Amino acid sequence: MMVSKPKSELQLGEEPLRVVPTTLELNASPSVVGLGEEVTLYGRLHISKSVGDVNDDGRVDLYDYYMVCMCYGWEEGMPGYEWCADYDIDEDGKVDLYDVYTVASYFGIDVWGKKIKIQRYDPSTDSWIDEFELKADENGYFEVSFLPPQEVGVYYYRAYFPGGTYPS
Repeated sequence: MMVSKPKSELQLGEEPLRVVPTTLELNASPSVVGLGEEVTLYGRLHISKSVGDVNDDGRVDLYDYYMVCMCYGWEEGMPGYEWCADYDIDEDGKVDLYDVYTVASYFGIDVWGKKIKIQRYDPSTDSWIDEFELKADENGYFEVSFLPPQEVGVYYYRAYFPGGTYPS
């Protein structure tokens, strides 16, 4: 089971106007359990390539900046461009100043230690109840194992990033 919130937004740090596009995914293993059986929820908080995390390691760092600068000036159709295509952040067919500027603008953003809440849906109140609060590791991964409620039923869980806004 995988639940993903594409194009959600994450507000990092103390800068209230700085919003970073992210994706939060959640998986369960196993997705169906019997009474008394443990379930593990795990997932990852991703920073979007659109802000410069070109190697998807959970941070916009020197490696991202170096790779974009190394490919600066390459355009679609040039021999070897396919090697640089991943560093064309805005996907306009060329690695240009916009791509370099984007990485420089978000340099230092990372997902390490960001708080993620695991919530359970309560149909009686039609609301989500906080169950656990986790911190993402340096690459954005998180995991928790637990015993679900011991009554027979269907339970829905989600990963929620409190600093983010989610489109409906």
